[in-house]
Amino acid sequence: MSSAELPAFDQARKRLQSFLGELGRPQELVWVFREDFYSPSLGSVYCASPLPIENPTTARSYYDSARDRDLGICLVAQFEFEGRSAISAWAPNSNLDAQYARVEGLKLSVASTWTLAHSVTSSWAWRLHRWRSTYRLQQRQGFDVPLRSALQAWIELTEERKTMTAERLGRH
Repeated sequence: MSSAELPAFDQARKRLQSFLGELGRPQELVWVFREDFYSPSLGSVYCASPLPIENPTTARSYYDSARDRDLGICLVAQFEFEGRSAISAWAPNSNLDAQYARVEGLKLSVASTWTLAHSVTSSWAWRLHRWRSTYRLQQRQGFDVPLRSALQAWIELTEERKTMTAERLGRH
Protein backbone atom coordinates (compact mmCIF):
# COMPACT_ATOMS: atom_id res chain seq x y z
CA MET A 1 0.00 0.00 0.00
CA SER A 2 1.21 3.53 -0.60
CA SER A 3 0.16 6.79 1.00
CA ALA A 4 -1.27 7.71 -2.41
CA GLU A 5 -4.08 5.22 -1.60
CA LEU A 6 -4.79 7.08 1.62
CA PRO A 7 -6.27 10.49 0.87
CA ALA A 8 -5.09 13.61 2.67
CA PHE A 9 -6.83 14.30 5.98
CA ASP A 10 -9.28 16.91 4.66
CA GLN A 11 -10.27 14.67 1.76
CA ALA A 12 -10.79 11.71 4.11
CA ARG A 13 -12.92 13.90 6.38
CA LYS A 14 -15.12 14.89 3.42
CA ARG A 15 -15.50 11.24 2.38
CA LEU A 16 -16.51 10.37 5.95
CA GLN A 17 -19.07 13.18 6.01
CA SER A 18 -20.60 11.93 2.74
CA PHE A 19 -20.67 8.38 4.08
CA LEU A 20 -22.42 9.52 7.26
CA GLY A 21 -24.92 11.58 5.25
CA GLU A 22 -25.83 8.51 3.20
CA LEU A 23 -26.57 6.68 6.47
CA GLY A 24 -28.64 9.52 7.88
CA ARG A 25 -26.08 10.37 10.56
CA PRO A 26 -24.91 13.89 11.45
CA GLN A 27 -22.28 15.13 9.02
CA GLU A 28 -20.73 17.60 11.42
CA LEU A 29 -17.79 15.87 13.11
CA VAL A 30 -16.21 16.01 16.53
CA TRP A 31 -13.02 14.03 17.29
CA VAL A 32 -12.88 11.87 20.41
CA PHE A 33 -10.23 9.80 22.13
CA ARG A 34 -10.47 7.12 24.78
CA GLU A 35 -10.17 9.59 27.69
CA ASP A 36 -13.17 11.59 26.44
CA PHE A 37 -15.96 9.02 26.76
CA TYR A 38 -17.03 5.66 28.08
CA SER A 39 -19.99 3.32 27.86
CA PRO A 40 -21.11 1.78 31.16
CA SER A 41 -23.70 -0.37 29.35
CA LEU A 42 -24.90 -1.17 25.86
CA GLY A 43 -26.69 1.86 24.46
CA SER A 44 -25.37 4.25 27.09
CA VAL A 45 -22.44 6.62 26.47
CA TYR A 46 -21.12 9.47 28.60
CA CYS A 47 -18.85 12.08 27.05
CA ALA A 48 -16.99 15.01 28.61
CA SER A 49 -18.07 18.44 27.40
CA PRO A 50 -16.48 20.53 26.22
CA LEU A 51 -14.01 18.23 24.52
CA PRO A 52 -10.33 19.25 24.63
CA ILE A 53 -9.59 21.95 22.09
CA GLU A 54 -6.57 20.00 20.79
CA ASN A 55 -8.63 16.98 19.65
CA PRO A 56 -8.95 18.03 15.96
CA THR A 57 -5.23 18.83 15.73
CA THR A 58 -4.29 15.56 17.44
CA ALA A 59 -6.59 13.62 15.10
CA ARG A 60 -4.99 15.27 12.06
CA SER A 61 -1.44 14.53 13.31
CA TYR A 62 -2.37 10.93 14.05
CA TYR A 63 -3.95 10.51 10.61
CA ASP A 64 -0.91 12.02 8.89
CA SER A 65 1.44 9.74 10.86
CA ALA A 66 -0.67 6.70 9.95
CA ARG A 67 -0.56 7.81 6.34
CA ASP A 68 3.24 7.92 6.51
CA ARG A 69 3.31 4.36 7.89
CA ASP A 70 1.38 3.03 4.86
CA LEU A 71 -0.68 0.56 6.90
CA GLY A 72 -4.09 2.18 6.49
CA ILE A 73 -6.41 3.89 8.94
CA CYS A 74 -9.94 3.42 10.17
CA LEU A 75 -12.25 6.35 10.93
CA VAL A 76 -15.17 5.26 13.11
CA ALA A 77 -18.33 7.17 13.93
CA GLN A 78 -18.75 6.04 17.53
CA PHE A 79 -21.93 7.85 18.68
CA GLU A 80 -23.88 11.08 18.37
CA PHE A 81 -22.74 13.87 20.66
CA GLU A 82 -24.44 17.25 20.88
CA GLY A 83 -25.86 16.85 17.37
CA ARG A 84 -22.55 15.79 15.82
CA SER A 85 -20.96 12.48 14.94
CA ALA A 86 -18.20 11.61 17.42
CA ILE A 87 -15.29 10.20 15.41
CA SER A 88 -12.30 8.18 16.52
CA ALA A 89 -9.36 7.14 14.40
CA TRP A 90 -7.42 3.91 14.69
CA ALA A 91 -4.29 2.90 12.82
CA PRO A 92 -2.62 -0.52 12.87
CA ASN A 93 0.89 -0.81 14.29
CA SER A 94 1.95 -3.61 11.94
CA ASN A 95 0.98 -5.43 8.76
CA LEU A 96 -0.47 -8.20 10.93
CA ASP A 97 -2.68 -5.71 12.81
CA ALA A 98 -3.85 -4.32 9.47
CA GLN A 99 -4.71 -7.82 8.19
CA TYR A 100 -6.64 -8.75 11.34
CA ALA A 101 -8.60 -5.50 11.24
CA ARG A 102 -9.07 -5.75 7.48
CA VAL A 103 -7.73 -2.24 7.05
CA GLU A 104 -6.46 -1.44 3.61
CA GLY A 105 -6.24 2.23 2.78
CA LEU A 106 -9.03 4.31 4.30
CA LYS A 107 -11.70 2.32 6.13
CA LEU A 108 -14.89 4.15 7.15
CA SER A 109 -17.32 2.63 9.62
CA VAL A 110 -20.14 3.37 12.02
CA ALA A 111 -20.60 1.75 15.43
CA SER A 112 -23.05 -1.14 15.24
CA THR A 113 -25.15 0.42 18.02
CA TRP A 114 -25.73 4.13 17.33
CA THR A 115 -26.22 5.97 20.60
CA LEU A 116 -26.98 9.52 21.66
CA ALA A 117 -24.29 10.32 24.22
CA HIS A 118 -25.00 11.99 27.54
CA SER A 119 -23.05 15.22 27.78
CA VAL A 120 -21.17 15.67 31.06
CA THR A 121 -20.59 19.42 31.31
CA SER A 122 -19.33 19.61 34.88
CA SER A 123 -15.64 18.91 35.38
CA TRP A 124 -16.49 17.72 38.89
CA ALA A 125 -19.10 15.26 37.53
CA TRP A 126 -16.62 14.02 34.88
CA ARG A 127 -14.06 13.33 37.63
CA LEU A 128 -16.71 11.21 39.37
CA HIS A 129 -17.41 9.32 36.14
CA ARG A 130 -13.69 8.65 35.77
CA TRP A 131 -13.68 6.88 39.14
CA ARG A 132 -16.29 4.38 37.98
CA SER A 133 -14.94 0.90 37.41
CA THR A 134 -16.42 0.75 33.89
CA TYR A 135 -14.51 3.90 32.91
CA ARG A 136 -11.23 2.51 34.27
CA LEU A 137 -11.84 -0.86 32.59
CA GLN A 138 -12.44 0.78 29.20
CA GLN A 139 -9.29 2.85 29.60
CA ARG A 140 -7.31 -0.39 29.92
CA GLN A 141 -9.17 -2.40 27.27
CA GLY A 142 -10.36 0.09 24.64
CA PHE A 143 -7.66 -0.79 22.14
CA ASP A 144 -9.72 0.28 19.12
CA VAL A 145 -9.84 3.90 20.34
CA PRO A 146 -6.42 5.37 21.05
CA LEU A 147 -5.49 7.38 24.11
CA ARG A 148 -4.80 11.00 23.24
CA SER A 149 -2.07 10.96 25.89
CA ALA A 150 -0.27 8.05 24.15
CA LEU A 151 -0.51 9.38 20.61
CA GLN A 152 2.27 11.95 20.88
CA ALA A 153 4.82 9.18 21.42
CA TRP A 154 3.32 7.22 18.49
CA ILE A 155 3.53 10.30 16.24
CA GLU A 156 7.13 11.00 17.31
CA LEU A 157 8.11 7.38 16.65
CA THR A 158 6.66 7.63 13.15
CA GLU A 159 8.70 10.78 12.52
CA GLU A 160 11.86 9.03 13.78
CA ARG A 161 11.24 6.06 11.47
CA LYS A 162 10.70 8.42 8.57
CA THR A 163 13.97 10.26 9.31
CA MET A 164 15.93 7.01 9.73
CA THR A 165 14.57 5.66 6.44
CA ALA A 166 15.47 8.87 4.63
CA GLU A 167 18.97 8.77 6.10
CA ARG A 168 19.45 5.13 5.07
CA LEU A 169 18.29 5.85 1.54
CA GLY A 170 20.60 8.84 1.34
CA ARG A 171 23.64 6.77 2.31
CA HIS A 172 23.25 4.12 -0.38
